[in-house]
Amino acid sequence: DYHWQHEPAWYAVRKGAKGHWAGDRKQTTVWQIPHRKNDTGHGTEKPVECMRRPIENNSSPGQAVYEPFCGSGTTIIAAEMTGRSCHAIELDPAYVDLAVQRWQDFTGQTAMLEGTGRTHAQMKAERSGKES
Repeated sequence: DYHWQHEPAWYAVRKGAKGHWAGDRKQTTVWQIPHRKNDTGHGTEKPVECMRRPIENNSSPGQAVYEPFCGSGTTIIAAEMTGRSCHAIELDPAYVDLAVQRWQDFTGQTAMLEGTGRTHAQMKAERSGKES
């Protein structure tokens, strides 16, 4: 079988709306982006650059990015790097933990559940039955 050398991407605009293109017009549909060693343990981890470019090309700082398949949190990191917020969804608790840890490592901040003040570490411990 062939080995994939590209990642397909979706770009959508609501019917009747105009897209928000902020990138230059010299870009092509193929980007050469080096892939670093996968150190997160997620089987399909993407380089942050794969998410940073489309975020910058199609939104402005202060806007939100939607990530329905968060995985290891690459889009969260790219959004943070570019001044956007990221609304991310992930079903697997292990990958939620991974994404939150990556965000904390990147920002130096502690993830907290809004409204309760509980840290992600506390919720993770509660989930595993080990109170911290």
